[in-house]
Amino acid sequence: LVWRNIATDVYQGHAAGKWIQDTGLTKILVLYKDDLYGADLRSEVAKLLDADDALDVHYVKYTNPIAAADPTPAGLGAEYGATIQDAMRPAGGTEFDPEVVYIIGTNEGAIAASAYFQVFQALGLAAPAKIMLSHGAVPAMGDLATQFEANGLTQLIPLIDGVAPDIFDPTSTTYQSYFVKYTTTFDNAQPALASTTSFDAVISILLAMSAIPDGDPITGTNIAAQFPRLSDPAANDITFFETAYIGTARGRLAAGENIDLVGVSGELDYDSDTGEVYTQFINWKSDKNPEIGRAHV
Repeated sequence: LVWRNIATDVYQGHAAGKWIQDTGLTKILVLYKDDLYGADLRSEVAKLLDADDALDVHYVKYTNPIAAADPTPAGLGAEYGATIQDAMRPAGGTEFDPEVVYIIGTNEGAIAASAYFQVFQALGLAAPAKIMLSHGAVPAMGDLATQFEANGLTQLIPLIDGVAPDIFDPTSTTYQSYFVKYTTTFDNAQPALASTTSFDAVISILLAMSAIPDGDPITGTNIAAQFPRLSDPAANDITFFETAYIGTARGRLAAGENIDLVGVSGELDYDSDTGEVYTQFINWKSDKNPEIGRAHV
């Protein structure tokens, strides 16, 4: 069992809700995947949006691909399009043309975004909504931009945003060292988005284990009790992949000192009250890569 070092949906929900409020737009359609991730994040973002009387928010659940009658991209696109059209033109209800569509899901979120634009075109509306994708769907933004380019819809690309935890800086020396070791170990495979946070979690747990006093059992409770010693802002940094960083960290812990971990995914700021790691959130956008002329995220 491997944990990930990543901020919870509580943080993501607040960041997403704040992003929506900052747009100044008031008609919001929240599309959320029919799974635990979709339901939990929908609940968190609703805490902020439903408390804002200026907003008109509609929440619509869409089918989890594993439960879809036709899980192919074409099948999902048709099903999601029907779901979105029902939300915007409900039978016997009031028309609803959103100014922002927030999609909570994973890779299928790109299909939901495409489906929205197809419905928008079919209804002949004047201006499309801004689209914001949750963290789980951010990795699909590049594919979505490529699809729009292939279909001559490049004007839609600037409308797509993503909000996600800031879990790695590809320009940092820490990440570059990790990248080299990862690709060397796994036959030049690119690191998966979750791999940095998984690596940081494992090293943090092992260091917490090593800090347990001699003679005390290595239990979950005793491991957790050591975590405040790993993220003491008053202590010296231990930055992953610096020379002998594991030995240095163990030596300081054994000597009774606290340390402040900086992992591949960034500062590992553990909250000793909740047990969570705090992470800043960033806004992702698609843009043109001037070297290859293609969109990237």
